[in-house]
Amino acid sequence: MPIKVGSSVWRALLDACRIHRRVEFAEKVAKKLLPLEADKASVYVLLSNIYADTGRWELVKKIRQKFHKKGLHKSVRFTTIEVVKKLHIY
Repeated sequence: MPIKVGSSVWRALLDACRIHRRVEFAEKVAKKLLPLEADKASVYVLLSNIYADTGRWELVKKIRQKFHKKGLHKSVRFTTIEVVKKLHIY
């Protein structure tokens, strides 16, 4: 029984490609994920990081150009933890 795979599954696969340095598979996954989340900066950032980790700088440049052309921006995120009633932000 075939099922329709959502963007969260494709995103998890793309992240696994980064961890295992599977660039060719990452490109296939990105082709499935980008139409689902074309307006999400994180997809472009993750794909760019995959290329950067493997030294494919021309592809990094190409992805970042698409990213900027679409007007996307990386969002700044923080991690917080409370220890002895004091909040620490990282």
